Amino acid sequence: MKQKTIIIILSVALLLSIGGGVAVYAASNLGTKDDPLVTKSYLTDKLTPELMAELQGEMDAKIAALEGRINKAIADGGATADSYVFVTLAAGQKLSGTQGTEMLLRTGAGACVSTDGILDMSSGETLTGGAALAANHLYLIYASGDGFSASAASTLLVRGTYSVN
Repeated sequence: MKQKTIIIILSVALLLSIGGGVAVYAASNLGTKDDPLVTKSYLTDKLTPELMAELQGEMDAKIAALEGRINKAIADGGATADSYVFVTLAAGQKLSGTQGTEMLLRTGAGACVSTDGILDMSSGETLTGGAALAANHLYLIYASGDGFSASAASTLLVRGTYSVN
């Protein structure tokens, strides 16, 4: 019985010494370059302010860009490439658009002025030069310089870049 007690005590002492060695080894390797220790104070005092400053810089840049677009739209009379504007043409005037310009004939009459044709997005057809535009159909110009020639006073809704001659 005495020998059994000695073996148990030695086993417990051996386990404690092995456990203590592992604890000392682990404690000596915490916070190294290979195994960094991150504390709450590091997160709140250093990392969070850096991230917030970076985010604020990005937000300021986006806000400045948006303000620039708004100011340009105001200077251009409120029209942007993203919004439709009313364009009134007298008989004989021509509207020429760039690639991607959309137009919708609201009132009046006129014909397609095009080398390649313009797309009638309402019917899916392509109008060639000289073909009459239908009222309330949406047209897409896919070659710069193409457009609409008014044969009577006309009103169009236009989105995109255009010029009137």
